[in-house]
Amino acid sequence: MDLDRLGGFLTFARALNFSAAARQMNISQPALHGQVRQLEHELGVKLYTRDAGRLQLTEQGRSLLLFGQNLLDEVTRFETDLRGEPQTEELRLGAGLTATLYLLPGPLRDFRALWPDVECRVGVHHRADVLSLVRSAELDLGVTSIERTPADLESFVCARTRHALIVPTGHPLAGGRKLTLADIAEHPLVLPRAGLQHRRMIDDAFRKAGVEYRAALETEGWEVMKHYVALGFGIAIVNDLCLAHSVPPEIVSRPLHELFPERVYRAVWAKKRQLPEPARRFSTHLRKRYARPSA
Repeated sequence: MDLDRLGGFLTFARALNFSAAARQMNISQPALHGQVRQLEHELGVKLYTRDAGRLQLTEQGRSLLLFGQNLLDEVTRFETDLRGEPQTEELRLGAGLTATLYLLPGPLRDFRALWPDVECRVGVHHRADVLSLVRSAELDLGVTSIERTPADLESFVCARTRHALIVPTGHPLAGGRKLTLADIAEHPLVLPRAGLQHRRMIDDAFRKAGVEYRAALETEGWEVMKHYVALGFGIAIVNDLCLAHSVPPEIVSRPLHELFPERVYRAVWAKKRQLPEPARRFSTHLRKRYARPSA
């Protein structure tokens, strides 16, 4: 297998756009297209399809993407050893904002203390992007909220979290009997913006209960939501993970365990990916700290 063609395919497979990939490689679009077609001919399989104008990798293309990254990693390590140069170790990690803020700081701090020469790159992405980047081997590991592990990924559970209502001190819902959605709907809400996973959960729960809420403010990020609740803009339904480290004295939290489902955070990686050594070490370290049975 020609490594130049393989490298061209990897660039295309991540962009799924011949023009964009060709610009990254500083070659012409026809030249890159020719490389991929030659690779398909050599292997005897289709590596991508076009559906309604969009390019998508076939199952064989996805397999070649991970195989190719594994192979190029091995070639790079071999060439570095052959020249007698020290290996440059890198951990490429991606996570949602919640995991980045509340789950990863401790493990990353401990990991850096044990392996200070490893360069850690931590990207903040939404869940779909974390999974996509793990599948394309642009990330070694991802940490994100998913209920079940997709068939092409491996995972272990890092955390199971619940939800809580936060209100300003002295608010009518700051104490008293068990809360209902109808109780919450009587007061304006500070909400995550539409389209986010947490917002969809809130909308689904109120819709199923036949209750309408009032929005006071839409924003993004637990710390921002806590700040605006403390300022008196409204009340908010939050992931209780954000309350484990810092709670402004101006707010009070109430558990909502019976009103909303738990959220499961998992460390994920591509099943066919041979993880680089730093990623294997961090995965082991993270598992020891957080691991629970995977489901």
